[in-house]
Amino acid sequence: MPKVMWQLALVYLFQWYALFCYWQNSSKSIALSVWDATPKSDPDLYELAVSWTGLVNGWYNIVTFLTAFALAGLAKMYNAKSVHFACLLLAALGFLAFPNIHDKYILFIAITGFGIGWASMMGIPYLMVVAAIPKERYGVYMGIINMMIVIPMIIQNISFGYILKNFLNNDPRNAITFAGILLVLSAICTLFIKSKKTT
Repeated sequence: MPKVMWQLALVYLFQWYALFCYWQNSSKSIALSVWDATPKSDPDLYELAVSWTGLVNGWYNIVTFLTAFALAGLAKMYNAKSVHFACLLLAALGFLAFPNIHDKYILFIAITGFGIGWASMMGIPYLMVVAAIPKERYGVYMGIINMMIVIPMIIQNISFGYILKNFLNNDPRNAITFAGILLVLSAICTLFIKSKKTT
């Protein structure tokens, strides 16, 4: 397997682990940071937080749709590695700010960074490795890349409960912060990928 694939695997490990941490804990984080509610303390407010989370997550998907084509253009103008690095940092900053926001409307600003990062995650990493993959084996390597997504998710499902309980005070807001830190690590790992300029 080309070296660039191993380098991408490390990026994906932190990146996809972080995303599952966000998806699993975003509603609980918003409930605590905005409404100071839990499912047990105030079910009605918690239900409101869940509904608001749906709106917030819907917004980042809109941002993703609006920015995906622009990111592809930037990758061609500069290089895919730099674009993905910047997008991961934007997503990380959004996650790091997210659990500290008490105004439900400001959440949309924070999650915009993740929307841009999500747009990059959906396509830019493929541009970083495509030049190093033999054309006749594209199918095989695309399958391997998909495994690089699934494996971190399996690891997260197995390990994160322990991490949350023993290191993050069982607080979903800390889980989102942890996800932000993992995205920073993913961005740093991106810098070590030896990719060619996309033309």
